[in-house]
Amino acid sequence: MATAWHLCFRARSTAGQTGTKVQTLKGTDRSAISACFRKSGLGSPWQLPTHHAWKSELNDLLTGMSNVLGEPGERSPALSFDVVLEANALLWQAVDLAAFPAARLDALLDVCAFDFQVLAFCRPGEPYLLSLYAMHKHLCVGTRADQRGCQEYVGLSWRTSEAGTKTNPTAKAYNVDNHGACAVLLATTRSGFRTGEAVSEVLRFWNVDPEGAWPYPPGVWSKVAFFRSVDGSLGNSVDFLHHCLRPTLSHLQRRGMGDLNGLDLGVVYGYSLKNSGVTLAAARGVEKYLRNGHGRWLLLSSNPPDMVEAYVQASLETKLTVSNV
Repeated sequence: MATAWHLCFRARSTAGQTGTKVQTLKGTDRSAISACFRKSGLGSPWQLPTHHAWKSELNDLLTGMSNVLGEPGERSPALSFDVVLEANALLWQAVDLAAFPAARLDALLDVCAFDFQVLAFCRPGEPYLLSLYAMHKHLCVGTRADQRGCQEYVGLSWRTSEAGTKTNPTAKAYNVDNHGACAVLLATTRSGFRTGEAVSEVLRFWNVDPEGAWPYPPGVWSKVAFFRSVDGSLGNSVDFLHHCLRPTLSHLQRRGMGDLNGLDLGVVYGYSLKNSGVTLAAARGVEKYLRNGHGRWLLLSSNPPDMVEAYVQASLETKLTVSNV
């Protein structure tokens, strides 16, 4: 109950300024809420089984608060392929125009957040659980890709971040590339997404070798966040939505992009990018079992369906086709 009221207060106090939804804050405030439960001698509510009374009651309260606050209940709209490409190009333009290294780093992190959500079907808050060490360990480009004899790809792993989330299973580990990654996406796609390049430059900014030719710097804490600015501030899904995604779409809208005509950007939330990636994959004919496995749906189930097992057993090359937009 206290958790629900905390989220209600946060949503109501920011509604006039940011329009943040209760479900978004549920992800953003997850760490603080879990810490409060632990200090009270209780387990985190997010780690409880779906049918557990506490978890069911909390989710019911969150849904009710969303209705009371008048939050839109419709699905965050998916963006067209043209809009996704143009938005990605604008984010790279911001990288090229950055006047200072700190600004360039922030622009590169925006590219990474955008790409992870579109290409890896990440939920809005998931990219911000990634650590710098995990990105270094699971990036497969250059000599590392040559040694493995595979395409260059970006591996995402949440095992070094907080436990108990959908992206960090505690009961069963999913190793989609046989090297410990929880999700994989191509470093460069056929339409020009350059995720591997962006991740590599962020790592080099912190003196971390993206190809793994030399070890992770001993002076850098292994769990330091990947989405971290020069001043130490950490990225989050709320800031990305209001300071990156919506302004980028607004710029394209003012430029007269037809696919955005009449779209109320107030209904565009973080899930729009994930929904866009899933929609694009379906439109390209990517099979359902690959889309579901790539999105990490039902991977925590005690009795995973056949399509989950089929995804786990698929080759790395097959898994990488999901992100090849």
